[in-house]
Amino acid sequence: MFGIASQFVAPYAARWAAPMAVRCFSQTLRAAEEFSAERTAQAAAPEDEGHGLFIRNMVFEANEDHLREAYEKYGEIIKVAVARDARGLSRGYGFVWFTEQSAMEQAVAGTDSSFWHGRRIQVSPRQARSRDRGSRVSEPTRSLYIGNIPYETTDAELNRIFKELPNVTDVRVAVDRTTGWPRGFAHADFEDTESAGAAIEKLKGITIGGRELRVDFASEAPKGHRPARSADNNFSVGSSE
Repeated sequence: MFGIASQFVAPYAARWAAPMAVRCFSQTLRAAEEFSAERTAQAAAPEDEGHGLFIRNMVFEANEDHLREAYEKYGEIIKVAVARDARGLSRGYGFVWFTEQSAMEQAVAGTDSSFWHGRRIQVSPRQARSRDRGSRVSEPTRSLYIGNIPYETTDAELNRIFKELPNVTDVRVAVDRTTGWPRGFAHADFEDTESAGAAIEKLKGITIGGRELRVDFASEAPKGHRPARSADNNFSVGSSE
């Protein structure tokens, strides 16, 4: 009943109209509350919290059971949480933690900017907490996940960074399938796991637009989607939905 849907389910419109009408916030206040709640949730989360999602613009009636029901199809869930105020009322955003990064990536791709009971939710990866920010949380592969990329970053800027890395075969920037806008993360493929591991080391501490990149190993793209590398290592940043 509460699954991710492409359109609002009519019978719920009347029931939710009244509570949604009085839940009006300025964007500035809401953004500040979301940032504060995310920091609070991060501090309270266990060290092995897994690979998390940050889901914003949720309907206020959604609870932890609804989140679990909506996202369990993507993989094993460690825990879910809805941010609440001092009265126990939902703040309109929450978190889901998966055991596998691939499940998290599929959940982002499948639900970001989708309509969930009449509201377009915003879903983004949330880096697992670690005392060592440089520590790796996934098994080595030939592919990397690059997150925390400013939305205004151009393909040319990304190319300037990745062309310095040896053995890169492909870079794909995630874009919204409806608007075409970037979604703040990308994937890069390499010839081998050693090259991908070396790239992680080189990308540590790299910032774009004042934001430090988050880099980790990712699930490899299907072989049929991996382009052949040219002899001079020239490539262009592509896009993925």
